[in-house]
Amino acid sequence: MTTIEDTLADLLGRGIGCDPIPGIPLHSRVLEVKRLASRKNEVHLLRTSGGNAVLKVFDSDRWERERSTLLLCRSRGILVPESLLAGEGFILMGYLDGPDLRDLINDTLDPAYPRMLAEWLATFHLAFENEEGILVRSDAKLQNFILTEDGVAGLDFELAHLGDPLEDLGEVCAHILNTDPMFVEEKYTLCHEFLQRYIWVSGRSVRGITGWVVWAMEEAARFRPGQRERLLSEIERLKGGEVWPFLEDQNR
Repeated sequence: MTTIEDTLADLLGRGIGCDPIPGIPLHSRVLEVKRLASRKNEVHLLRTSGGNAVLKVFDSDRWERERSTLLLCRSRGILVPESLLAGEGFILMGYLDGPDLRDLINDTLDPAYPRMLAEWLATFHLAFENEEGILVRSDAKLQNFILTEDGVAGLDFELAHLGDPLEDLGEVCAHILNTDPMFVEEKYTLCHEFLQRYIWVSGRSVRGITGWVVWAMEEAARFRPGQRERLLSEIERLKGGEVWPFLEDQNR
């Protein structure tokens, strides 16, 4: 019988390098291991006799940042995967099931989904504000949020850092706009709904959001050569203030 502990050792190429956490069924039988798509790391879905889990193997030291953020989120009632076990360079997390918001938003163009996402981000920013600053989750692409039975959950926190919350908002708006169907009128309306709900929940201004949307669009243009010309054209429209609702008077 192959157990979770055996599978971790096999996938990591070494022992797990940490003490088991009480209550984690490392002796559970592994029924299937499936490699999941990930641009930055090695991620596996483990289907076991004790339930499903996700193993994330990092190619950097960012595992510590991700684990600490997950633990803090769970302690403050913010929906994220549970960190079950962690050691040098890896985290074993609970599996959360549900469609990602990229598919939900693009397939339906329903403003309910951007509003739910705005509420999650507002709650996250408010929970992690202190005298040192505000924690920004970063990498706020739509596929890093899923809709579970309990609501929207956030995934992937290895790039979290102290910064300007508008970074997260700008990335969300850019990703709403530049995923299919790209730059249609309904997408701008979804961005407006997203920003307005964030303002309402957080009590914050989003003045200056245009610059962050432009920044996120420029990042996208770097990695999408086939769409670069279209993206650069839309960036110029944003910079010129031609496109509603990214006007600098978007405020409380």
